[in-house]
Amino acid sequence: MSQEESEIGVRDREARGDPRPVSIKKASRVHVSATPVGNRASHSRWINLYRLALFELILIYFGLFVVVFSELLRLSWNLAASPWEIRPAMMLRIAMLAASIIVGVQIARRFWRGIVGLVTNRYDRAPEAQVGVLLDREENAALYELVAEVGKLVDSPSPDEIRISHEPECFVAELRSFGVRTRRRLILVLGMPHLAVLNVSELSVILAHELAHFTGGDTTLGVFDYRFIETLRRALFEMRRTTVYWASPVYWYCRAFHRLFLFLSGPVQRYQELRADCLSAAAFGGKLAIDTLLNEWLLARQFEAAVVTFPMDAHGAPADDDQDVYTWFASQWRQFSLAGHDYLRRRLAEEERPSILDSHPTIQARIETMQYYPPRDLEDTRPVLQLISQATALASQLHQVVFSRTGDDIWPDSVANSPRNSYSCPLPSDGRLLDRLAIANILKFRTQSPAITETCG
Repeated sequence: MSQEESEIGVRDREARGDPRPVSIKKASRVHVSATPVGNRASHSRWINLYRLALFELILIYFGLFVVVFSELLRLSWNLAASPWEIRPAMMLRIAMLAASIIVGVQIARRFWRGIVGLVTNRYDRAPEAQVGVLLDREENAALYELVAEVGKLVDSPSPDEIRISHEPECFVAELRSFGVRTRRRLILVLGMPHLAVLNVSELSVILAHELAHFTGGDTTLGVFDYRFIETLRRALFEMRRTTVYWASPVYWYCRAFHRLFLFLSGPVQRYQELRADCLSAAAFGGKLAIDTLLNEWLLARQFEAAVVTFPMDAHGAPADDDQDVYTWFASQWRQFSLAGHDYLRRRLAEEERPSILDSHPTIQARIETMQYYPPRDLEDTRPVLQLISQATALASQLHQVVFSRTGDDIWPDSVANSPRNSYSCPLPSDGRLLDRLAIANILKFRTQSPAITETCG
């Protein structure tokens, strides 16, 4: 059976001051049949049924609230409407009436906030519409073309927006506006640290993984899963601020559903990540996919260190007016030597501790999934920054965002199940492991990745 051919990146860049064309390679549209995660069609059918079951669990949560609230309302009415007589049992009647009113108010409050949190982004921790800087499609046509070409390989629709975040993160999200007619926007967020040091091939691997979430429909119901968990988390946090929260049945009801939903949604989240890894590795080869995954882990840790060590003067301004944190990071970036990947894989196998509540599989599990795919000759070593218009100004703008935040605000904690289908894994944030990598001399300076100012001119 013939496969549809799709050219990747044959574009003339002379108008952008780069006479070199993108690597002239051909890649077949990805078709994953017998992947390491099992039969694709069979798994997709069961996963879709499982997703619907999770959505029904959300409906059960709100449905039980309605049933209990109606019963409490009927009980309160009966207690209040009955003749009042002064006798010993009257105090018990008053206590029952007060308790039913208090619990009823709590239920009504949680029900209303839950509905609002489910269909709007009001209670989202970091709404994707507010993340990063929106890239203009015309000015950054090269990057949008690359994303479209990679999307064709994994049968994914092109995102409506590409945003650049100041943090080392890459993810996709589906934003919905509910009304008479539901509107949705597909958002792709790329981290400026990734753009500063990665080449086009490495970014393509990440793009294939992220766009594969659109292919599998992971963002369609995933937004409801996240918002439901986030609403419950906020409800538990608010109720714990009272001294007698443990006496409220509403608290234990919300806590039970929170833990249950985390437990039940974990397997489908991990399967979605492994399936996206399969599509990415099938498109660009298992070796490149594994190398990119490990480099991405190292990138996030090194950028955190670069923020801390960025040279500043006594007034908190950059010591060098022409340097931002991303240029500094690019100049300090070190990639793995030949022995580095094997060493890191062994160390992660020892350090990682999988949990049934994790939304991502372990790095080792992802590597074992991708290593079955043969390498593909699709290497494009051009810096990603050559695809970005006015990258220097963009880096300076995001630099201000990084240093306008302090403490924990720079790297906010994420919920176990995020609406973002992120490329990064929750890994042991072990600074000692990064120290071991440096001591073992398996990192080297990546001299072929120029600084931002050198790349963009």
